[in-house]
Amino acid sequence: MASVELNADIGEGMPWDASLMQIVNAVNVGLGEHAGNWEASLQAMTEARRLGLRVGLHPGFPDRAEFGRRAPGEQERDAWIASVFDQLNRAMNTFTPDYVKFHGSLYHFTQAPSALATSLLNWLGKNRLPLLGMPGTHHEGMAKLAGVPFIREGFCERGYRNGKLIPRGEPGAELDHLADIIAQATSLKGSVDSICIHGDRSSCVEIALAVREALTC
Repeated sequence: MASVELNADIGEGMPWDASLMQIVNAVNVGLGEHAGNWEASLQAMTEARRLGLRVGLHPGFPDRAEFGRRAPGEQERDAWIASVFDQLNRAMNTFTPDYVKFHGSLYHFTQAPSALATSLLNWLGKNRLPLLGMPGTHHEGMAKLAGVPFIREGFCERGYRNGKLIPRGEPGAELDHLADIIAQATSLKGSVDSICIHGDRSSCVEIALAVREALTC
């Protein structure tokens, strides 16, 4: 058994979720707004729980055009923020998750203090849910202020710069060679609690298998 957890983002309308659930220890299930749909998300949560996996809620901004990876404009902000809380509350009304991990632009936005981050940490505290997030950022502060556990997350197939992920679209943002991905996963072992596999990559199952093998050696 690996001393570090392997998690995957699923419930985003991709065809390999079932395969990933056979490999990883935990799943971050999208809540039907940045991709996928709520009915499929609930099915994924139920199946993951049946398999004995830890299940995290994975809310994102309702930005289907760019997979939840665009920050809201001024005119969209209020509606998009309301959507995030609607997703979380709907999920809590039908399922008991193990933690929360923010998706895409919401993940990056909450790495610094903001009114939204404060509202989310209050929600976490009220619902007593741990936060899976980026160490060395406000994610840690959110968990501390909410009085909930913080789960340190690393990324094996994304590039880092100064301790943070290189923004998508910039050189080095995504690691493409399996050897590099395995090397990064191995280097993260010991400094994070959980390593993420992005479930929207067509090679995600191959990556997950190789990383799991490397982490258990």
